[in-house]
Amino acid sequence: MKNSDIQFSVAQVVEAFGVLAKLWQLTHEESAQVLEMTIEEYEDLLGNLDEMGDANADLKFIMKISMFASIHRAVMLSSPDGAFNHFFNHPYALEPLNGMSIRQFLIVNNDDDSLERLHRWSNSRVV
Repeated sequence: MKNSDIQFSVAQVVEAFGVLAKLWQLTHEESAQVLEMTIEEYEDLLGNLDEMGDANADLKFIMKISMFASIHRAVMLSSPDGAFNHFFNHPYALEPLNGMSIRQFLIVNNDDDSLERLHRWSNSRVV
């Protein structure tokens, strides 16, 4: 399967992100930051889902949400049962987090390169 074969509606992708945002306890503003949007752009996206919900999401957006899901999965698998919130919200001294928690890193370092680094790091911790 090629990347161009991946098709999800905007509504599906936003819904998937909404699930993660809820699990990560993100505010609307933090959700917008994680997505590299202004709060106005994020609220417009949410407000216009009925109109564009069936339209295909662009591949970059799909891949970003997919990386978020992969990071979430990696943290779940690498943390002891019931300790996800601790591992997700606790500062980690070494690279790539440099004293930030995963949650904080996602909010502050929301560019594609940082997300890719976090994705590789989190998945390298899965045994």
